[in-house]
Amino acid sequence: MSLYFLLVLVITWSGWILYGLYCLAVNYYHARKTGLPLVILPIDSGNPLWMAIDTRVVPFFRHLPWGFKNFTRFNWRGWEIKDRYQAHLELGDAFVFVTPGKNWLQLCNAEAMVDIFARKGIHSHTHRGHFTE
Repeated sequence: MSLYFLLVLVITWSGWILYGLYCLAVNYYHARKTGLPLVILPIDSGNPLWMAIDTRVVPFFRHLPWGFKNFTRFNWRGWEIKDRYQAHLELGDAFVFVTPGKNWLQLCNAEAMVDIFARKGIHSHTHRGHFTE
């Protein structure tokens, strides 16, 4: 019975990991079309489970010898407070976080934001979560 349970557990976790990699590849494909600098993050920072454990797990990865530079720099709640403008100095006024859940556009140019909202097809009834997260 325990061998069966272990097999189901391994298959479930493997399927979840493969699905996450597939979603990441699809989002990378779409983000690449923008021509903006990309930061690839293996976990979506909007994932509720990740949000519950991110501040406890990321410090562990920071102490590993091989790094995980982008993962430990950008993939936790509040990274923008610590990082301030440094990411935009390195990557430019706009860049994209590519995650399995979605692509997150990071802007520091107010004129670009006004231009995005002024474009045809973006109205006040647009799902606000896409722009305010």
